[in-house]
Amino acid sequence: MVRIGIDACSNDNGKQIFIDAAYKYVSKNSDVKIYLYSDENILVNEKFINQIEVVKCEDRIAVEEHPVFSLRTKKKSSLYLAGNDLNDNKIDVLISAGSTGAVLALGQLYIKTLENVKRPAIATVIPTETCKTIVIDSGANMDPEPEWLVQYAILGSIYYEEMFSKKPRVGLLNVGVEKTKGNKLTTEVYELLSKVDKINFVGNIEARDVPKGVCDVLVCDGFSGNVLLKMYEGTAKSLLSIIKNIFKKSIINLMCAAVLKSSFKSVLKEYDAREYGGAILIGTRKLIIKCHGNAKSNEIYVALSQAYDFVKKDINKKFKDIGGNYGI
Repeated sequence: MVRIGIDACSNDNGKQIFIDAAYKYVSKNSDVKIYLYSDENILVNEKFINQIEVVKCEDRIAVEEHPVFSLRTKKKSSLYLAGNDLNDNKIDVLISAGSTGAVLALGQLYIKTLENVKRPAIATVIPTETCKTIVIDSGANMDPEPEWLVQYAILGSIYYEEMFSKKPRVGLLNVGVEKTKGNKLTTEVYELLSKVDKINFVGNIEARDVPKGVCDVLVCDGFSGNVLLKMYEGTAKSLLSIIKNIFKKSIINLMCAAVLKSSFKSVLKEYDAREYGGAILIGTRKLIIKCHGNAKSNEIYVALSQAYDFVKKDINKKFKDIGGNYGI
């Protein structure tokens, strides 16, 4: 039985999205139990009473609150109680769409990192023209040490190989492809990554080449990674809006749109964030998945699928040995 905890508080779209996703998921998977941590009463449909349990909480951590202070003072909040149950092995994995800062603080200070990991990172899957790429770090550590990024490259490689069954090409996000380009951090990281034999380091990657799929794992600091992701998402939405406006300009354009509708739907689905669920907080002793604060029911459903797969594959076991075997 895979036990999945959901922090059902502090997101933008209310608790119903978690309930709907939970109902949909357990109706298709009999070996799952979902725990909903909520500060409000939730009545579970009798049909799913054995697979969904509500854990009553008295508080929540809001996005605008100080993450560490809130975790230390709000010990009856949904995130804190769910984190305790994760630590105590009452659940196998935790999903949250709440405050990113609070989730990171939970992972770093309470769940703790794996033995050889300096800092956890957020690993986010994005679509490209030719493959899916993992961006790591996409928002956890704004001012990392060079060694942390090397560990992210290793963790990202392990993650990618487990998810997609092939050895990934690892790139370093930079302002140019030459190894001498970039700031102090990226030049140091380049030299370190060049010495790690067991990953396939392909060098520096410029942001404009990321959509082409030139690497499978893109290593960067959390600030640059987060900016990249938001620009990526915003560009996709803008292009969609531009295309829609073009089709509306004439009858002929509308007729063309009707012919191409199914093809466009297929392509747009690949670039729809809702299809990718959440991002794993990689490097913590227990599994944590962070979803967007404005996630809808489908994204939570996909995150539940991710959580199930991570537990079944025991992916954290693969992350544990990133020291001697990788020359760190």
